[in-house]
Order: sequence, then structure tokens, then C-alpha cells
Amino acid sequence: MSNVSNERQPSYYAIIPASVRYDERLKYPERLLYGEITALIGKEGYCFASNSYFANLYGVIPGTISRWISHLAKLKYIKIELIKNEKNEIIQRKIYITDISCREFVQNNYEPKSTYPYKQNSLYPIGRKAKDNNINIRIDRFFTYIIKRRNP
Repeated sequence: MSNVSNERQPSYYAIIPASVRYDERLKYPERLLYGEITALIGKEGYCFASNSYFANLYGVIPGTISRWISHLAKLKYIKIELIKNEKNEIIQRKIYITDISCREFVQNNYEPKSTYPYKQNSLYPIGRKAKDNNINIRIDRFFTYIIKRRNP
């Protein structure tokens, strides 16, 4: 994620409700983009990431992201608010999730309760005794021992 410092640091969790996951009108990348939007929603309740940010993240051009976002908006999964200056130029875009229960969940769980990646208690994934306590390893060693004794 190269532009994460320019945008808001994403949450460790993305939420994709069943209504989005199983909507056959949506392409799979659009469903994933919806999840990414939920991960970028902060306490304010909206995502302000740019099309360029999403394009870099997914390896597509910004125009593709624009089509995906427009399709999500057309199907009423998201709402887009454009903030314009006095010259009628867009200075900011806010993307809101329209699913109230999903939006409330995202806002209430903005701060992750556990750290990620998860802390490992041991330097070794499996204890040495537990690793050697595998019956298959013992059988392999036994056969290796027998073969070596037969062929001096």
C-alpha cells in the first residue's frame, strides 16, 4: 500500500455484508472495493480516498475505479457527496455506506481491539518436543534406521 500515508490508515477489518457479497449484479472487484471503503471509513462515517489511491491498490486505472464506484452508487450500496469550491471545482469526495447497520458497526468498531499482526508468544512456531512427537517422523526415522543397518 504505497499511498496509505497520503490517505487515512485503513482499518484491519473490511466488512462486506451478505447483500453485497451475493449480489450477482456486482463484479467481484466491486464487492472487494466496497469492503475497502468500509475499512477506510473513520469516526466521521465516510471514506475520502481518491480513485488514484484505489487504482494503485488494485492495479487498475482510475477510470475503472470510477466505474466501480458509480455502479455501487447506482445500486444504492454507497452514497457519494462531492464538496465543491466557489469555482464549482471538486475539492473533496465523501463516500458513505448506505446500509445503516453496517455503517454503525464500522463506526463503533473503528479502533481495532487487538493488534495485527497478532503477537506470537514463542520464537518457534512449534515447540521442538512437539515437532519431534509426530508419529510419521518416528516411522520415517525407524525405516531409515532399518535401511542403513541392512546396507552397511
